[in-house]
Amino acid sequence: MSSRISTIINPRLKQKVNLSSSTLQQKLYPTLNSQTKIPTASYVTKVKPRENPIISTLPIMNPSKLKEELAKDSIQTVGPPKIPDNVTIIESSTGGNSRQVSTPIPKASTSNVESVSANPSTETNDRAVTEISKTEISPYKDTPLTTLLNSYMVFQLCRIPNLAKIGGVGINALERVGLGMLTSAVVKRTFFKHFCGGEDLTEVIPTMSALQSQGIGSILDLSMESDLSHTTYSSQHYLSEAVKIRELMQQSILIAKTQPDSFIAAKITAFVPPVMLQEYTTFLKKVEDYCRVSVKNGSVSKPDFVEIVAGLGASPMAQKAAEKFYGENVKDQKFTPETLKSIFSLFNTRSRDLVSQIVPMDVKLFDDIMEQVRMLVAFASDNGVRIMVDAEQTYFQAAIDEITLQLCEKFNPKLENPPRGNISDGVGKLSGPVVFNTYQMYLVDSLDRLKRDAEKAERDGYSFGIKLVRGAYMVSERKRAQEMGYSDPVNPTLDKTHEKYNAAIEYLVSKVAATSATPSAVTPISFVVASHNYESIKHTQRLISALPKTNVPIAFAQLLGMKDNITFELAGAGLKCYKYVPYGPVGVTIPYLLRRAQENSAVLGGGEEDRKGIVKELSRRFFG
Repeated sequence: MSSRISTIINPRLKQKVNLSSSTLQQKLYPTLNSQTKIPTASYVTKVKPRENPIISTLPIMNPSKLKEELAKDSIQTVGPPKIPDNVTIIESSTGGNSRQVSTPIPKASTSNVESVSANPSTETNDRAVTEISKTEISPYKDTPLTTLLNSYMVFQLCRIPNLAKIGGVGINALERVGLGMLTSAVVKRTFFKHFCGGEDLTEVIPTMSALQSQGIGSILDLSMESDLSHTTYSSQHYLSEAVKIRELMQQSILIAKTQPDSFIAAKITAFVPPVMLQEYTTFLKKVEDYCRVSVKNGSVSKPDFVEIVAGLGASPMAQKAAEKFYGENVKDQKFTPETLKSIFSLFNTRSRDLVSQIVPMDVKLFDDIMEQVRMLVAFASDNGVRIMVDAEQTYFQAAIDEITLQLCEKFNPKLENPPRGNISDGVGKLSGPVVFNTYQMYLVDSLDRLKRDAEKAERDGYSFGIKLVRGAYMVSERKRAQEMGYSDPVNPTLDKTHEKYNAAIEYLVSKVAATSATPSAVTPISFVVASHNYESIKHTQRLISALPKTNVPIAFAQLLGMKDNITFELAGAGLKCYKYVPYGPVGVTIPYLLRRAQENSAVLGGGEEDRKGIVKELSRRFFG
């Protein structure tokens, strides 16, 4: 998967359009010169399909095997685990060797934890703020000594400067000389053991069960993602991969279903070829820029509309089609830059024929993969499981947002149309959002995008789910921006990121407060504070405590193996909290593990508090 790249060339785009003399180009880039680097997508030719070794290592359990594994490690809800009897998933002859692992979790308060859509009272919220501020909890109290020592070693290694860079280079070098298996063995017994839930679902189930016994939910993440690469595959290969990933994630949903109010995480790059996402993102960003300068006094002229289409690289035939489309759909209509931009979406049925002639990618392959994604979300909705769509690199993100927001509009319950079933029984559709979009608040434009998307959901009448994170790609984003000569998309300072993150929390809590005044069968807005920052969490709790006694659809989340003290304090305070539980073959999780190493580095200091907690627990055991 990590080496995927799109292989389809759009024949209409072999002859590139020179925009240097375009008046629209000059409006957008008045300082453009021959030295300016403008990011563009690379096109490659079709090649013979070949097996992707990473995908082939992932077994799909048949339904009876899945039930058997669930029964072994009963994930308790109110009673015995619910093992679905009538769920249809695709059989596979590929079996995985099952292996049980034990993941001891320290004992903490197991007070009843409300769901994301629950009703904690003001008194409960006040109590939570007090407890999280004063209570000292040792999350390592009952951890086996061998596990504790491994965790200590991992955090010590993270203190090595540039460990993530050195580790990535070292792993690649060892794989080139045939020592990949040795590398995987070392990584599995160290970083993987600490930060991941297991290689397959049979290993993940005990981890989830142990977490739930402490009042902590799980966000299951099949850790598959891709970045740009030079290796090529055929369109049929990409579609086959998407089908198998959908099947694997359906199994994650069946496991998650055993716990009320549960999530799985999904990365769009696991489905859609990265270069296709890059192409679509570049296209959407150009559309946004062109629309911004073309709308005048609430309208757009025919010459400007046709010039937008020409500027996007359309053929003369497509430009003729644009003239016809303008006369039938644009003339005499009122527009904002945002509504004009919506015309150029592949998801706009009214303009799809025109857009499919312009967008620089294989639309047929895109449609086929989107069908797999929609099948997955429908399956999650029917089984009462939410999906968090992860944010990724900025050169993919506009396309990811476009896809995710369309899924939100299609699958999240409509505010005037109460869903079937009830979240508490895990059957039927959810009473709140099914699909959550993720916003990386270290990006300059993140707060504006969050507000725009939340307001669109409110305007169009569907429930909206948000996950707030600070971000995971800062180093690579800044490096790429510098190399390619475009503006750094990351906030200039850490304080600015903190400011935006807390401003986003305040904005969303105000939305929750506004909607909670009117009782509704559908939760209009829900969000998850996915943060390791103690101040942001305390700030959220203070805001929650001021809300009226009504539904408070707010939860917290931290990564497995990081900030355990915060997670256990939240659980002990009776607040809804989750651990993000990645799983998958060691080779697939390497990019994730390298990012964790970067986060916990001496430079960023992310793991220092965890390391000190482990040292304190070791001192207690050895010296009393």
